[in-house]
Amino acid sequence: MFVAWAVVAGGFAPTTWYPGAFFLVLLAAVALAAVPLARPPRLLVVALVSFAAFTAWSFASIAWAEVKAPAWDGANRTLLYLVVFVMFALLPWRAASVAALLAAYSVAIGALGVFELFAAAGASDPSRYFPLGRFTAPSDYQNANCALFLSALAPAIFIAARRSSPAVLRALMLANCAVLLELALLTQSRASIVALPVTVLVFLVLGSDRARTLLVLAAAGVATGLAAGTLLEVFRAFEHKEGVEAALTAARDAVLISAAGLALLGAVAAAVDGRVVLPERFSRWGSRAVVGMAAGTAVAALLFLAASGNPIDRTRQAWHDFKATDRPVSRGSYFAKGVGGNRYDIWRVVVDRIRAHPLLGDGVDNFAVDYLRQRRTVEEPLFPHSLELRVLQQTGIIGGLLFAPFFALVLWRLARVRNLADPLTRNTAASAAAMFVYWFVHGSIDWFWELPALGGPAFAALGLALALTRGHQEPSRSQGAPAAAWAAAAVAVVLATITLAPPWLSAAEVDAAARGWKHDPAGSFARLDRARRLNPLSDNPDLVAGAIASRLHDWSTMQAAFQRALARNSSSWYGWLELGIAEAVQGNRREALRDLARARALDPGEPTIREVAADVAAGRRVRPARVDRILLERIDVH
Repeated sequence: MFVAWAVVAGGFAPTTWYPGAFFLVLLAAVALAAVPLARPPRLLVVALVSFAAFTAWSFASIAWAEVKAPAWDGANRTLLYLVVFVMFALLPWRAASVAALLAAYSVAIGALGVFELFAAAGASDPSRYFPLGRFTAPSDYQNANCALFLSALAPAIFIAARRSSPAVLRALMLANCAVLLELALLTQSRASIVALPVTVLVFLVLGSDRARTLLVLAAAGVATGLAAGTLLEVFRAFEHKEGVEAALTAARDAVLISAAGLALLGAVAAAVDGRVVLPERFSRWGSRAVVGMAAGTAVAALLFLAASGNPIDRTRQAWHDFKATDRPVSRGSYFAKGVGGNRYDIWRVVVDRIRAHPLLGDGVDNFAVDYLRQRRTVEEPLFPHSLELRVLQQTGIIGGLLFAPFFALVLWRLARVRNLADPLTRNTAASAAAMFVYWFVHGSIDWFWELPALGGPAFAALGLALALTRGHQEPSRSQGAPAAAWAAAAVAVVLATITLAPPWLSAAEVDAAARGWKHDPAGSFARLDRARRLNPLSDNPDLVAGAIASRLHDWSTMQAAFQRALARNSSSWYGWLELGIAEAVQGNRREALRDLARARALDPGEPTIREVAADVAAGRRVRPARVDRILLERIDVH
């Protein structure tokens, strides 16, 4: 399911992640009811209660959310992560099973990335795979793509470094290490510069057999370094709009050559490693190397800062660049663009919202409307771009206090991975923990919570790591417990169906109507009526109905549809804009100007509203098709 979500734009669309969530709820209910379970540790129980309380609070936030439909979606997404974590944390996993599962996932993600790179190299329009010169397939978002590849790296490193792994598997995994690193490099995600070293350090600290792990990292790092120039040339080719096809072909070949070379190296190393017993001091060297690497990194960072000029001046300049709302000037690589971008403006609004509603928050997934009111950029982010800020802005201090024990307790529990005696169990748990750590660190400055293809595997890996720290325990379920377990599972499925099914089925009806209105307008309007009844909180069915009516030049139907949409969500600038257009086309100039004023108050930075209002005020004819075309072009840019 996680790989399937990765294939389809990270599982972001409701019609993608809702059916997957429903499947996982059913799977968890059957698995937890059918499999005898051992009594979980007390700390894990407290962590589960904390997560469950946070989920319940997320649902409660629908009551005070300004826009209620996304709040319902956001609460359901939180429920999905709770179900995934509970299922993977409570089931009695064996280390070998977990290792095989993580290895299969890692290979699947690597193969998926290579497939997309091949498709880009052979596409007539490769820019849809590389918007702004950075690799976005399959997730449709560069930073998410980077996280998808790098979060799957730790299991590949672990299997490639494990002496008892079959030679063919070690060769495959060593090749996959280079593939994942090089695909991530094509995304040029600046946050990975911090998130990857932190993840690798956590993996090395928690795991054993550090010497072999470092050798695997060195081999994959050298291969990636040799291919880096070719891979980075893709960005420059797109920036200069020349040589794109040749650059993509060269990048594809570089990835394949690196993979083939490391597969051969891995096979040879495995054959030699199987016949040679390394002395004990080799392992001690690996442990010392980890400490040396951490210390060396710190010293190198200090030397770099000292050699780069006055640290205070550089800090001030970095802060100035971070606050700048304009896009950094290209220097041939996205990595070279510094820390500039739109994060400061997003977080500025987030902090303002936290101050405005510190206790309860604004409601889950309620950020976009407030940002549009206060933005200083042309960006239109839907989410706060930070896991920690998301929790505080959307669920308030109460939500933070409910969720903080979960994170604190699971991180405390993960520290026990170092105490596991069995090397397979310890290294498997360490690689699973590293998957979660990458998601968490990178997600602290991005919107990964909202992408189930990233959040799902992260919470599953966290659950697996915690399950392995328990060791083998006898099940505590009594003879009469299975009936009660099945009853509880049935109740859970019913409750999940009540909250998951309506928005899923409504979104499916809206999608079907949007695709088929040209051939069957009446049938599409009927579908939208069903969608409206299925999800009483969403304005989307009426927004789509209004857009269809506009294209059919049915102005009265268009007006009625947008009025219904605004009755459900009066904070939609788009709804007020389109209602104003409908009024203007029908000659209702005063009503049109009133609606357009409301739209402009909700989104002062939207130029289309000003243009339409100017036309209406001057008595010029408003052309709805032209407005739609402008909006679509602007959406494509962003």
